[in-house]
Amino acid sequence: MDPAQAPLIRPATVADRERWAATFPLLVEDAWAPGNNRRAYVAVDDSGTVLGHCRAVDNVFHPDSRVFVHHVADGLRGTPIEFALVEAQLAASTLPLRMKIDATQHEDRALARRFGAVAVQLMPPWRRVVGQDLRAWAAAHRGNTAPIPDADRELVRWLEASHYVAQHASWSPSAPREQIYQLFADDHDPEADGYDPQRSFLIRRDGRIAAAALCWPDEVVLLSDPYEGPETVADKRACLAAIIDATPDGQQLCVDSHVTERLEREALRDLPGLVDDPTNEWTAIIALPAPGGPAPRPLDASLVPDDAAWVRDFC
Repeated sequence: MDPAQAPLIRPATVADRERWAATFPLLVEDAWAPGNNRRAYVAVDDSGTVLGHCRAVDNVFHPDSRVFVHHVADGLRGTPIEFALVEAQLAASTLPLRMKIDATQHEDRALARRFGAVAVQLMPPWRRVVGQDLRAWAAAHRGNTAPIPDADRELVRWLEASHYVAQHASWSPSAPREQIYQLFADDHDPEADGYDPQRSFLIRRDGRIAAAALCWPDEVVLLSDPYEGPETVADKRACLAAIIDATPDGQQLCVDSHVTERLEREALRDLPGLVDDPTNEWTAIIALPAPGGPAPRPLDASLVPDDAAWVRDFC
């Protein structure tokens, strides 16, 4: 099929998924009601060959958006075939469609510009390797931390739910705290593949848990109560320092943060050890506005650093 021609766009079927799984492993059948309220489409040529697919999945953590997934065959990026898939998904959605992109994803950036995407968040490079620099930082920020005991796992789960709600309130309101608590069940289940309690730490103030750092094999989540308070930065740094102390040299840690969150930025402001790798980039969360849906909340362009200047195209 001539890539300059618009293809037939139709709902994806079970037969599409079964026949084209090797080419498009993320292709799923259309399922408006049962499948997380998603629509799934394929682009096909006159012979019935699937040229690409897309779907939008309701975000149970953030009910004001959907996650957009799409894939077209080699050589079809930036063609009417890809554009038609996006247009079909936007026409069917009542919520903005979100994607994560970085500076290296030139085709996704061009697609986002074409459809008027808005940046809603920006996350700094997050992969760091444990070595001399990180150990020196940890030595300067240690505090009165302790591993998370079994008796406190439920309290830490509620802490993470509360922290998550506060963390996203200004830019992507989350589901209610009670629902987030339920969604975090596996992460806090000692029988499931959750965080490592021996490499996760908390700090107490006046008998309550004031902060915690949860560690998966290479990812770290920093928590605090209150979300922003006079000891928040010091407590998060102390918990992270404990994780660094418990991590072997050469292992990478991924420490997440958001540019809109002032005390998150401050806690990690001077954290060394960034991996020197082109894939360790600033990552933007962008939203494709859906006609008739709520307008995405744009990121404040003044928060975008010069080494992520490309993001200003979406502010």
